[in-house]
Amino acid sequence: FESKDEILLSMLSGIGEMLTDAVRKSPLDSAPIDAVRNAVIGVCNAIPSTDMIELDRLMRTSVSVQARKQAFYVQQEGEIYAALRERWPEPERSMALRAVAMLAVGAMRVAGDIFTQENGERPLAELLENIFRSVASEIR
Repeated sequence: FESKDEILLSMLSGIGEMLTDAVRKSPLDSAPIDAVRNAVIGVCNAIPSTDMIELDRLMRTSVSVQARKQAFYVQQEGEIYAALRERWPEPERSMALRAVAMLAVGAMRVAGDIFTQENGERPLAELLENIFRSVASEIR
């Protein structure tokens, strides 16, 4: 790695790979939204809260990392969408699967912001569960 920024972004990339792998390994009978929710929560549970807080703090110290983090969210959304399309390849599901990928990334962003603001007071998995539940209740 040539810089601290490269190390931080590499860590983000690893999280993205864990997430798409978890989506690909989801049970065949699960709904896409459940597969994504379970993948996001499972990956977040695998990373200690203290590590998440420290990683976020380090990333916030670099303007260039913050800008690239935004681009990473778009990339991650595309990768989640691709993993969902592998599991549910029917063309008529494409638009809904893209929306599910957007929801997953949005939930992670909101949960991450709250987690950082609260200094890890509540577990990230709890925040994510609340976000997914809230979205489901608003849609119905």
